[in-house]
Amino acid sequence: MKTITLPTGHTLTFFDSIKNLPAARHVLFQTRQLADVGLGSGMAGVDERLEELGRWLAAGKLEEATEAFQNLRLSCWSALNAYDWQAWSLLALLSEIDGVPVADVSDTACPGLIDRLSGLGLTSADVEEVLADVKKNSMPKTSCIFQPAP
Repeated sequence: MKTITLPTGHTLTFFDSIKNLPAARHVLFQTRQLADVGLGSGMAGVDERLEELGRWLAAGKLEEATEAFQNLRLSCWSALNAYDWQAWSLLALLSEIDGVPVADVSDTACPGLIDRLSGLGLTSADVEEVLADVKKNSMPKTSCIFQPAP
C-alpha cells in the first residue's frame, strides 16, 4: 500500500500494485487505463484524436481514419461528460481516505469521489505520481543474461 499525506493533512491510501487489487477493481483499473490510452482525458485527449485523424486522412488511409473518427467522437463525449480516465483509474486504486475504507469506486461514484479528493487537496501531480508508482511496481522484473561471444 502507498499512503500519501496531502498538504491539508488528510491521508489517502492506495494499492501500490495492480497485482494486489481485488479482481473487480483490477478490471476497473485496466478498463479505465485502456480508455485513457485510447481516448485520452479532457480537451488534450480530443486534440490528440483530432491530430491522429488528420494524419490518417493525409495518408489516404480511410479505414484507419474511420476508426480515429470514432475515437474522436468518444473522446469528445468523454470530455463533455467530465470523464477523466486517468483520475478514474486512480480511484480504482484508492483503498482508504483518512483510514476509512473506500468501497464504492464505480462509475457513478467517481464524480463525487473526484470532487471530494480535490476538496481534500489532491492534485494532478499526485495522480500522476501514484499511477507512475503503480505501473513501476506492476511491471515484471526482467534481467538479461549475455553469453560471451565465441
